[in-house]
Amino acid sequence: MRILVILFSFFFSCGLFAQSGNAEQKWPRKLPYGTVIIPKLNILMDQYEVSVGNWFAFIYYTSLNSGNAEEVLSYFPDQIKLPLKYRGVFEKYKSIYTSALYLDASNFQIALNKGVFPWAGKTASLEENQLFSYPIVGVNYDQVIEYMLWIEEGIYKDKNIRKLENDGYDVNVRLITENEWQTIAPIVGLRDIGNSTVNPDSVNTHGCYLINVRYLEGCESMEKLSENYGDETFPVGAFFPDTMGLYDIYGNVAEMTMTEGICVGGSYFHWGRMAFPDRKIEFNSGEKWLGFRCVYELVQK
Repeated sequence: MRILVILFSFFFSCGLFAQSGNAEQKWPRKLPYGTVIIPKLNILMDQYEVSVGNWFAFIYYTSLNSGNAEEVLSYFPDQIKLPLKYRGVFEKYKSIYTSALYLDASNFQIALNKGVFPWAGKTASLEENQLFSYPIVGVNYDQVIEYMLWIEEGIYKDKNIRKLENDGYDVNVRLITENEWQTIAPIVGLRDIGNSTVNPDSVNTHGCYLINVRYLEGCESMEKLSENYGDETFPVGAFFPDTMGLYDIYGNVAEMTMTEGICVGGSYFHWGRMAFPDRKIEFNSGEKWLGFRCVYELVQK
């Protein structure tokens, strides 16, 4: 299942030789699974938006290592800012975590052994397994920073990444910057055949948008997607990737940048024109249309 692959992407490796124009900085021959290199910037990016499954893994493994119930519960998204199809699953697991974490450690371990938490066992329902493949939304900037710190710790389980430490480099996991977005936006995402530029606010010959954005009239394919996945968000990777291997870089959910309060790329909630490369969308907190993906940067020690 794709979500399991994405979830543990930083534990495994695959890929092609990756090197920037700067000989002093190069990524290992085998990249962490689920990432692609952006040559102009010599950074890696997640192929997919961070998913609900990824986020539950973050909560689960944090709960194993933390004795602070308030800390663990603080990582749950704002229920009010979740689409309706997300709420039941998050309400269920927040209730379970609340009960277990505020008891003693032995009761929490019993709950883990019974597999009542996602990824602790094979008890997830069909509804839950389906939701795990949707992008995480409703989380705020500070929560996202904590998630990336957790990913940063985990990425060193990859032996190829560990070699970078010996070469004098650290890997910094973060959001994309506004300047980086301006650099890569013209070369990622959809291509308009007529002038080879990005034009997210366009349809194909069947009248279909190729990204998940707001529209007045949907085509047959979009209607089928809505039937299968419901309104609003679609699972990560529901559309084809771009030529660089990135999924949903435009549409589905807007993606946070390093500038707190600014996101880019548009979403299902926004008209296609808001996905244009030069558009910035402001936000104050978690939103049901707002997600993110990780960027990986080599930093010399």
